[in-house]
Amino acid sequence: MRKVAVRLMPVLLGLYVIAYLDRVNVTFAQDQLESDLGFSGAVYGFGAGVFFIGYFFFEVPSNLALHKFGARKWIARIMVTWGIISACMMFVQGPASFYAVRFLLGVAEAGFFPGMILYLSFWFPARERARAVGLFMSAIAISFSVGAPLSGVILSVFDGVAGLDGWQWLFVIEAVPALIGSVFVFWYLDDAPADATWLAEDEKRWLVERLEGEEETRLLRERHSVGEALKDLRVIAFGLLYFCMVVNVYGISFWVGEIVDNVSGLSVVGKGFVTAIPYVTAIFGLVLISRHSDRTGERKLHTAIPMAIGAAAFATSTFVSPVAAPRSGPITASSSPTAAPRATAASSRSSAATTRCWPRIRPSASSSTPSASATGCRSAPSRRTACCASSMPPASASARRATTPTRASRAKRPWPASRSAKARPPLPPRPPKLPPQPRPRRP
Repeated sequence: MRKVAVRLMPVLLGLYVIAYLDRVNVTFAQDQLESDLGFSGAVYGFGAGVFFIGYFFFEVPSNLALHKFGARKWIARIMVTWGIISACMMFVQGPASFYAVRFLLGVAEAGFFPGMILYLSFWFPARERARAVGLFMSAIAISFSVGAPLSGVILSVFDGVAGLDGWQWLFVIEAVPALIGSVFVFWYLDDAPADATWLAEDEKRWLVERLEGEEETRLLRERHSVGEALKDLRVIAFGLLYFCMVVNVYGISFWVGEIVDNVSGLSVVGKGFVTAIPYVTAIFGLVLISRHSDRTGERKLHTAIPMAIGAAAFATSTFVSPVAAPRSGPITASSSPTAAPRATAASSRSSAATTRCWPRIRPSASSSTPSASATGCRSAPSRRTACCASSMPPASASARRATTPTRASRAKRPWPASRSAKARPPLPPRPPKLPPQPRPRRP
């Protein structure tokens, strides 16, 4: 079995890394899609999820076609179509085209993952299958561990090259491996052990006999048609179980970029490396847990315990945020090393014509009435930018009214001595006052 694993697993692992990266690379382009095309969070979320509608309806037919045409030809066909459609993401102009391309990408990629699992069952006996599937599934973690930093580099380096945005280059460059991989699959993979020329005759005979023996034993116990399999309670239970796991996996996959964006002081490449942290940990878990499950022959606890740990981690993340809590005092460009990056991010998201920076309100030491921060957000542009970019929320409307000078208070305010000479020219001297003259009498 080592010979089979060395021949097949690196190729299958690489293929699924490419597939998963093309599936979720929209996560890395989320910020630029929202800024360049004006996508809201709802548009992005629906576009990310509409992929699975097409995947759902064409998954089973695609898997049946793999049985009919052979794994080599059908997997190559899947990779060609999804590579072309993934590159077409560069032509997206609005929500409608975004939804259409994502739906077609799901249709094109449908059947790839279950087809790969089925293909592994053609080569690995039941006793060795969990280890092979675990190693194959580690491609999800590897795709994020490698793809997140790589996507960050593409977005930052290729932005503006040849008149294209960074997100357009991202989809084009990451679609190329799928097209190259389709040619490699067609010439490299074999449909079944009986077709493998790289196995000796005794090795080929032993593997074929063992796999056929397991299949005959299974068919003696029970035989099902496609309709009966879809109505089987065990299939439904496993489907619901897998649904619960996939909701968490894709939830964090599609929204991890939004979470990491809230961590201040990170560049585009730095966000990619932070995104890769949980997936690097997952690689070791997938390999070690599946290997231990094959060694002991136990399956239920090896599934239930990791799911319970994952559920506890998700529940904990609801209350423990990776984002640093905002400070109680004012944050200026000189007092905070991250004020400048936050100011840059804030100014890029909003127009200077529509943004109004209110001073942060805090209680005064002499009275209970709130007073404006001593930094004076409105006095200097640098302070105003730093104040606007800080993570503190703006003051309430009542607090702003309490601190905003009224017309009467402005009238009583003394004129600054430094501006009086420039703003008010000196008045001409008054003429001397003449004494009153007696009125002449009429004769």
